[in-house]
Amino acid sequence: MTTQAKSTPQPKPTDPASDRSSRPKRKGRDESSRDESSRSESSRGEDGNRRQLVSFLVAREEFAVDVHRVKEIIRPVETTNLPHAPAFTDGIINFRGRLLPIIDLHARLGLKGRAEGEGTRIVVVETGRRPVGLLTDAVREVLKVEESAIDSTPDLVSQVKSGFVSSVAKLEERLLILLDIEQMLSEEEAKSLSEAKSLGEAAAETEASETAATQRLK
Repeated sequence: MTTQAKSTPQPKPTDPASDRSSRPKRKGRDESSRDESSRSESSRGEDGNRRQLVSFLVAREEFAVDVHRVKEIIRPVETTNLPHAPAFTDGIINFRGRLLPIIDLHARLGLKGRAEGEGTRIVVVETGRRPVGLLTDAVREVLKVEESAIDSTPDLVSQVKSGFVSSVAKLEERLLILLDIEQMLSEEEAKSLSEAKSLGEAAAETEASETAATQRLK
């Protein structure tokens, strides 16, 4: 008796086109870039009408600057006085290998008093000419303010020299005075400060040479 072998059914060949169509479609590089861009724009849109500011106190008045201008906030350190420097400067300090002029905001803004106490801080900001340190009574907070709350007419502020005020933010319980950082140090004042710095460096070199010569004679 002969047993007939059963034939095993062969799998049907797969159509490459239909196989590709059934796979999840990968996004091209351009589409991915567009998605990233739209997510980024969406994220910016949430805060697009707000400005992020760093606020601080000077003579009991609250001031602020844009956060992107602020490089660092540091505790006061001993400064070196410079001859012939502008009257509103409080000397210079060595900040990360660079000489940083310190501006006394009390003197610069025409306010009474002087920054002193445990809360005193130096706000290091970047101007178009050079970085400077703003000597403040205390740093208060980093906050976001709606653009609609900012009034570009600084006439509301009478106790501060208006040339240094860019605008005023009207918050719920207080006014926030926004400073124009570019006006903190004029071109002439920056030049005067550079000349004073050069004189100071020359005087320091002379003093160091004289000290070394004295030690050699002993």
